[in-house]
Amino acid sequence: MSQAVQIRGARAHNLQGVDLELPLGGLVVFCGPSGSGKSSMALHVLHRAGQARALQLLTAAQRERIGRGAPPAVDLVRHLPPTLAVTAEARPPSGVSVAGHGTLHARLASLFAEAGTVHDPETGQPLRQWRAAEVVDELTALPEGSRLTVLAPLPRRPDSPVRRVLEEALGLGFGRARVDGAMVRLDELDAGEADDLDRAEHIELVVDRIRRRPDIGQRLEDAIRTAWAAGAGRARVLVRAPGAEEHLLGFGDHPWDPDGERSLPRPELDELLGVRAGCSDCGQRPGEAPATCPTCTGSGLPPEARRLRLGGRCLPELLGGRAAAVIPWLEGLPAALREGPLGRALAVELGALWRLGLAGLRLAQPVTTLALGEWSRLQLAQVLASEPEGLLVVVDEPGLGLGPRDLPALGEALRDLVRGGCSVLLVAHRPELVRLADHIVEFGPGAGHLGGRVVYQGDLEGLSLAGTATARVLSGGVTAPPPLPLPPSAPRWRLGGVRLDHRELPELSGPRGGLTVVTGSSGSGRRSLVLRALAELARGALELQGEPPLPHEVFEGLDDIRRLLVLDRRPLGRSRRSTVATAAGLWDPLRRILAQTREARIRGLGPGTFSFNASGGRCERCEGLGEIVVLVPGQGEQALRCPHCLGRRFAPSTEGVRFRGLSAGDLLETTVSELLQVVEGHPTLLAGLAALEGVGLGYLPLGRSSWSLSGGEGQRVRLAAELARVRALRPGRRQGPPLGELLVLLDRPTAGLHRADAGRVLTVLQELGSRGATLVAVVDEPWVAEAAHARLELPDPLA
Repeated sequence: MSQAVQIRGARAHNLQGVDLELPLGGLVVFCGPSGSGKSSMALHVLHRAGQARALQLLTAAQRERIGRGAPPAVDLVRHLPPTLAVTAEARPPSGVSVAGHGTLHARLASLFAEAGTVHDPETGQPLRQWRAAEVVDELTALPEGSRLTVLAPLPRRPDSPVRRVLEEALGLGFGRARVDGAMVRLDELDAGEADDLDRAEHIELVVDRIRRRPDIGQRLEDAIRTAWAAGAGRARVLVRAPGAEEHLLGFGDHPWDPDGERSLPRPELDELLGVRAGCSDCGQRPGEAPATCPTCTGSGLPPEARRLRLGGRCLPELLGGRAAAVIPWLEGLPAALREGPLGRALAVELGALWRLGLAGLRLAQPVTTLALGEWSRLQLAQVLASEPEGLLVVVDEPGLGLGPRDLPALGEALRDLVRGGCSVLLVAHRPELVRLADHIVEFGPGAGHLGGRVVYQGDLEGLSLAGTATARVLSGGVTAPPPLPLPPSAPRWRLGGVRLDHRELPELSGPRGGLTVVTGSSGSGRRSLVLRALAELARGALELQGEPPLPHEVFEGLDDIRRLLVLDRRPLGRSRRSTVATAAGLWDPLRRILAQTREARIRGLGPGTFSFNASGGRCERCEGLGEIVVLVPGQGEQALRCPHCLGRRFAPSTEGVRFRGLSAGDLLETTVSELLQVVEGHPTLLAGLAALEGVGLGYLPLGRSSWSLSGGEGQRVRLAAELARVRALRPGRRQGPPLGELLVLLDRPTAGLHRADAGRVLTVLQELGSRGATLVAVVDEPWVAEAAHARLELPDPLA
C-alpha cells in the first residue's frame, strides 16, 4: 500500500462531515448497514471528485461540450487518481444494447474488417480481395522460368461498341488483347474484325508479359496495378509453368470471383458495428426474447455482414452464439492474427469472461435480461480487458447476483486489477468479499441520520474485535430467522418439464403458504425458472396474457391463485414526480390529514391543494418538483433547487397549513422513522410507515425521488406497500383476494443488504407466508435458505 487519498468534510447524502484517509495500491472495502453512507462516500464523493478532476484536464470548449455534474459535497479530496466506476444497477435501459456489444463486439468487428474474406452467400465461394503485395508474393512463388501474361478484363459498356473501347486502349498504349482465348494485335485489326468482337464473350487487354525471375517484384506490382486501373479492379494472369498446363489466376482489388464473375462490395466497419441501420427483420431489436430473429440470429446486424467470413464463421454467427464458442474460433486463426493487437486484446477479454463465469453468456442477449451479477461482471471483464494502470476502480456491490461458487473467481479478478497497478475500492456486504480487503472502512452505526459516520477502519483482524455490525456477521453472530412451522397437512405446488432458451429447467416445488428459495451460480437459470417460467404460467392461469402458456409437463397446486405479485429489481419509477410517499401509498392519506386540519377547513382547502402534481397549492415556478432544470454555462443542464419554494414544492400559503407542526413540505423532508413518531391515531399511515421501517427503509425521506432509489430499495418499497395492505385488512372486511390466493415472486430480496437488514426482510416474508401467501424467491446466499421451507439449488452451468 502506498500513498493515501485524503478526504475532509464529506457531506454527500447522510455523511456527517466525514474525514478519512484511504491507502492506495491495494484493495479497500467499504461495509456497514444498508443506508449507512458507503455508496455515498464511494460514488458521490470519491468517484464524482475523480470525474471533476478528469474534466479539469480538458479544454474549456471540451468541458462546455461534455458538461459537468454537480460538484461533490466535500471540503477537500487530495491525492486522488483517475477513477472508474463499475455498478450493477446502472445498466442501459434500451433493449437494443446486448451483452456482446461494447468492446467485445468492437474487437471482433475490427478483426473481421481487417482480415475477413467476402463470400458469395449463394454459392459459399470466397470472393477474395487482394493487395498488390499479396499478388506479387503469390506469383513470385511460382516455379522460376514460368511465363506470366498479366491481363486486364474489359468491363462491358453497353453505350460503347468494343471497337471504340479497343481504339481507346490502343491510344493508351496497349498493343495486344486476348479475345475468347486468342491473342490479337490491336494495331492490326481492321474495321470488320473489330466489329466482330462485339460478339466475343471475354476480352482482356495484355498489360505485360514477364518471365518469372527473382528480380521481377516491382515490375509485377506495376503491371497488376495497371491491370486493376484498366479492368475496373480486376486482373487475370495467364501462367505457363515449365512442365505444367496453361492456367489462369484471378486477382481483384475488391471481393471478386474470377470464375463466376461474381463481385460484391466489402462490408464496411460501421456496418459490422451496427452503426448503420441494423437488421430490418427484427425491428431494430437485436437479441429480443423470446424468439431470435432468423435473419440476423440475434446480432442485429444487416444481412451484408454475413458476406464476410473469417476462420469459417461470419460475425453475426459469432454474436448470435455464446462467448464460449468464440474461444476455440480465435485459437484456430493464423498466429499472425491471434498474436496481433486485436487478437491479443480479444483473447484477454474472452479469458476474463471465462474466469468470471460468463463463458456461457449469449452475446446477443439483451442487457436488460441479464442478471445483476452477470451485468456487473460483464463490465468488470471489459475493465480487465483494457488492462488499466494507475486508476482507482470503484466497484459497487460486486457480489450482487452471485452464488458462493462465483465469488473466488471474482476475488481473483479484483486482485488482478491490483497486481496490474490499480487501486480497488469495493462497496460490499458479502463476508467473503470483506475478508479479501487489505483495508476496511465500516460506516454506521445505523442508517440515514443514524449513520453517515466511520465506526471502524483498519485491517480484518482489528475488525473482528470492533464489535460492529459487520464484525458480528463475520463471527457468525447474525443468522437467518428460522422458518415458521407449517400445518402438517399443508398442500404443495409443483412445476416441471419446462423448456426455455433451448434448455430444460429442473423441477421446482414448495409448500403453499410458505417460502421457497432457489439458489445457485449466476447464469444457472434461477431467474428464468422463477421470474419467467413460473411467472408466465401463473399469468396464463390468471388469464393475464393472451398468448399461449409456456410448454410444460406439470403445473399443479396453484389452481386457486387469484393474484400474482412479482417483486423484481426494476427501477421503482422513472418519473421525477414519483416519490417514496407516492409509491408507498402514503401521500394520499397525508393529504387528507392536512385537509382535515382546522386551518385547512377554515380556508376551505381540500386534499387536492396538497398535491404537488396539480395546480392549486403547489409552487408554480417549479410545478411542484422542488427544483428547476437550467442550462449552466460550461456545465450543461443542471437541476437546481427552486429559488421560489426553496425545494419545498409548495406555495407559501399552502405551507401555512400544518399537521402536528409539520407542513406539506416538512412531511416530504421527514424520514420514515421520524414520521412514525408523530402519526399516532392514524392506522393507515402507521401500517405503511411501519412496513417501510420493517424492511430497513426507515432512513428514506418521504420526498425522495423514486428514480434515485437502487433496485433493491425500490423492491422493498413495493414489498412494504403489500405488507401494509395486508396488515390493514380487518376481520370480516374483504379488500381484495385473501392471502391464501396470493403468489409472490421475488428477485433477490436480500441482495445488497447487510445481513442484519436482510434478516428483517426475511421476517417480513415469513409474516406474509404466515397469513397464507405463497412465496418463491431467487436468492444469492445459502444462509437465506435457513429461513425457507423449501430450497432448490441449481447446478453450475459451466461445471
